Amino acid sequence: MPTPPWELPGPLGGPVLAGPAPAAGLASGSIVLAWLVTGGLVLLAVAGGYSEDTWVEAAQRGESYIGAGFTPFLGVSLIIAPLVVAAYVVACLWLQASRAFVAVRNPSARRRRSTGWIWFAWFVPVVQIWFPYEVVRDVERATVRGRRAFGAVAWWLCWLMGLLLIWSGYQWTGGFLGADPLTDSASSIHENYTVLAGFAVIACALWTRIVVGVRNGQRAMVAGLLRG
Repeated sequence: MPTPPWELPGPLGGPVLAGPAPAAGLASGSIVLAWLVTGGLVLLAVAGGYSEDTWVEAAQRGESYIGAGFTPFLGVSLIIAPLVVAAYVVACLWLQASRAFVAVRNPSARRRRSTGWIWFAWFVPVVQIWFPYEVVRDVERATVRGRRAFGAVAWWLCWLMGLLLIWSGYQWTGGFLGADPLTDSASSIHENYTVLAGFAVIACALWTRIVVGVRNGQRAMVAGLLRG
């Protein structure tokens, strides 16, 4: 989606500055949605504790996750699903708008991946392990001066650990659609999602730091142009 032009009067009524706007609204939306999803994952870990007995009994009968019937875990999952989609869309819109801002305000900045990878890098097998990190890190590096990579690296490692834990949870509950019989490992779902919630809280805090840093960096760049 193209970023609409943004104009501010120049200093002392001078020339007008035109270009992409700092994506402050999208930044705030991304942070709020990220914390809502994280809170949902914490609730999911709690709900897992109330659902384990049902899963264990269903596993002994050879039933699937779906066949086990409604559980608190399933109920929370249904609430989280639309939040995850919304968080993904808003985060990608923010990254796209931030790249457009950088393209005008700092055109010499490095961009290792094309714009399309902002949306698809999260799903393409193999490259999903590092392409999203590169997209986010390039936006941060081009906007925030002197920001070291530690925070972005730690955020991405927490993200990868979360993906691994979600994948293992799917295996224990009968695959992505829950159609296969539950395994004996279903009794460990609560512990699995408790660890996942811990990584999610850390990742969300680091994501907030990245987004706020980029937002402030965008504002500082515009303020510098107005002063100059």
